[in-house]
Amino acid sequence: MAELLLHIGTVKTGSTMLQSHLRVNAEVLQEQGWKYPEFNGKRNHWEFAVPFQRRLSREHLRTGIDTAERRAAFISELEGALRDRVQPDDRWVMTSEYFSSRLASEAEVTDAVDFLRRYFDRIVVIVFFRRQENLLPSYYSQSIKRGGSSRWSWSYCQRQLRHFDYWEMYSRWASTVGPQNIIALPYLESFKSDANVLLERFQAATTIRLTEPVKARRRRVNASLTSEGIAFLREINPVIVALEQDTSVNTRIRAKTVARVMALTSDSQQFVPDGRTLAKIASHYRESNAKLVAELGGGLEWDEWLAYPIDRDQAGSHVVLSRDRRSELIAGISQPRGPVPPEVLPGSRLRRQWGMFRSVSREMFREGRSKG
Repeated sequence: MAELLLHIGTVKTGSTMLQSHLRVNAEVLQEQGWKYPEFNGKRNHWEFAVPFQRRLSREHLRTGIDTAERRAAFISELEGALRDRVQPDDRWVMTSEYFSSRLASEAEVTDAVDFLRRYFDRIVVIVFFRRQENLLPSYYSQSIKRGGSSRWSWSYCQRQLRHFDYWEMYSRWASTVGPQNIIALPYLESFKSDANVLLERFQAATTIRLTEPVKARRRRVNASLTSEGIAFLREINPVIVALEQDTSVNTRIRAKTVARVMALTSDSQQFVPDGRTLAKIASHYRESNAKLVAELGGGLEWDEWLAYPIDRDQAGSHVVLSRDRRSELIAGISQPRGPVPPEVLPGSRLRRQWGMFRSVSREMFREGRSKG
């Protein structure tokens, strides 16, 4: 009987770190009777979630599955990959937070699970839940890296609230794979200071043992932006033409630009969300979180998770860049120190700087499109 342990996230709960450890331990897992498959060199398995997401996303555009015909062909390729690899008594581990973040309806979850059931007789889902008022600030920082320009506020959070109702998410998966086949674990903020605790929780909940450490240079950690980094990226994101669905050179330019901004602003104040907004987030999810914990049976760690304290008087951090600092950062991301061509080095007037930046960005975009 083929079995699948499917790790579905959620987002901002150490998924990237866990995936790195699973990948490095592939041979160790094989000795324990587990397979951690790699398809096309990918470190996780998001391609098994995206085709079943009905709302068009950048991943659909990036992989060319933006029509019903292309989506069907893509799923057929995945089916062929599984048909060639899965043996009757196999035990596989697959992981992607896209299973929880992109499959937003019971129908989407059902489609994805039904597809996997063609090759696996049993599917066990493992998922970490992080309190939403701790997750959303980190999610916000990530959205700025990806090109967003929104300011942190309750209005911003309100637009995201529907994505992180854990009771609804749990219910979708429980109705599809059965509650007895879901391993739900609390993600505590203390895990951030010791990544090994997360690995210990994962191993304790499964029969998997990860023995090979991940070298520091090979770790993929989603570091957070500082307040200054957020303020600067919010300003330049509209003129960095490097959409993630574009597979040309522009995507690499965005990634390098973000990395350079993070290096230039790393010594500034860390982003701190205001306590009033955090309290509103906690209030919004109080009832559904309590329902989830009650369904899961509670326990000491779940009680700690549910009772996480909020400093309602916490003052949020907000940086207003001076003209000189803005000019300094523009120079810092320009060549030869950064990825942006030298034509955008600061001129005599800020308006002229942004005009040059926008012009060169558009030229970079056209060049990238032609090469892509």
